[in-house]
Amino acid sequence: ALWVQPAFSSTDEQERVLLMAPARDAESYDNWQMQWRPNGELLTRGGKMGVSDLYLPRMRFKAGQWIHLAMAWDARTVTLYVDGKRAMSAVTRDRSAMPGDTLTLGGWPGADRCADAAFDD
Repeated sequence: ALWVQPAFSSTDEQERVLLMAPARDAESYDNWQMQWRPNGELLTRGGKMGVSDLYLPRMRFKAGQWIHLAMAWDARTVTLYVDGKRAMSAVTRDRSAMPGDTLTLGGWPGADRCADAAFDD
């Protein structure tokens, strides 16, 4: 879970990665992430690409607004919470991918797709 204060609004047209933790298997595309996509869509992923993705469409926020985001998972379900309320959940078919030892806040490793936001825990 984290608090995020984006310096951009939900109408922004860029992808912006909030957090990313690559899987332990460097050869796979499995990862744990949260990213804003164009027009306020929030993507969360907890495992294999496309298998455990949650898309929260049209999340509305203003630049400078604090938002609390949390992602929880167990052997069967990935759940996204926004400002303390369950926003959505999905059954995952992937129980194998576990995040590695590295967590990157505010962009991909290598500073790609930077979030341009303040973070707090």
